[in-house]
Amino acid sequence: MRKRVVFYADGVEYTRNAVGTAYVVTGCDKDMTEIVIKKEIEGLPVTELGRKAFLGLGELNSVVIPASVTSISERAALSCGHLKTITVDADNAHYCSRDGVLYSKDMTALVRYPVRGADSSFVIPDGVTCIGANAFAGCSELTSIELPAGVTSIGFDAFIRCGNLTSIELPTSVKSIGEGAFGMCSGLTSVIIPDGVASIEKGTFLGCNGLTSITIPASVKTIGVFAFSFCSGLTSITIPFGVQRIAAMAFDGCSGLTSITIPASVTEIGDRACCRSKELVECVFNGTIEQWSNIRFGDDVFSQCPSLTKIACVDGTLYL
Repeated sequence: MRKRVVFYADGVEYTRNAVGTAYVVTGCDKDMTEIVIKKEIEGLPVTELGRKAFLGLGELNSVVIPASVTSISERAALSCGHLKTITVDADNAHYCSRDGVLYSKDMTALVRYPVRGADSSFVIPDGVTCIGANAFAGCSELTSIELPAGVTSIGFDAFIRCGNLTSIELPTSVKSIGEGAFGMCSGLTSVIIPDGVASIEKGTFLGCNGLTSITIPASVKTIGVFAFSFCSGLTSITIPFGVQRIAAMAFDGCSGLTSITIPASVTEIGDRACCRSKELVECVFNGTIEQWSNIRFGDDVFSQCPSLTKIACVDGTLYL
């Protein structure tokens, strides 16, 4: 077993990688407010910012990244609640920065927006096609983000905990939205998911309790686990024809929900999919009683929905 080699300099912990060819930033002193990452340690390049590089640095304001860095963990800056600016050496071949925001070198991917960015609104530059995982995580001061036409993917947890975000329009070019992308964005009131998105992933809108309107396109085949859980502001949901699977707890805890419409294309509804909707009085199934009976149901699909007594199908009514 290779011995772990650690080097400390100016409050930063550098650990030699497994093959002994480079150093990884693996930690920092917790009271640091400014960090300048070294380009090399003991003649070896510093090539990576690890997932715990800035863990617990609640007072960190700025980071300077050298030309040698080739990889930055998606979780490297998650706990930096006061981060205002990220600066990248102009000679870095993999990353760049503009106005304190971290991008891929070719500016097609937004990697990380600092939690304490200067403004309450932000316009993502033209040419960006990918919003990276955790890119805006915890940016609670942002109220509005504008995505350019051409964005095709939004990474997991990209906007999670942006609690004051009230406005975001997803361009029609978006084809994939990662797990938890808008989780706990309690200020969002309305979202239109673009046609072409095939799946609403796990926890995509979990805890968006201010959400009152959601438009799901016919391209969606799966509504994932916890996709809309605890969206207490939703009162009515129409699931379009084309959706085949409603996963476990997809709408669990939607306490304001009074009506849900389910299409005949659905073949599976998971455990507790619509659980704890105490105001739910209407479930419309746009198929026949036979089609409803052929759906694979999980356990307690409508558990703790005391006001729901029947399912209205196109050819009759099923009483619960």
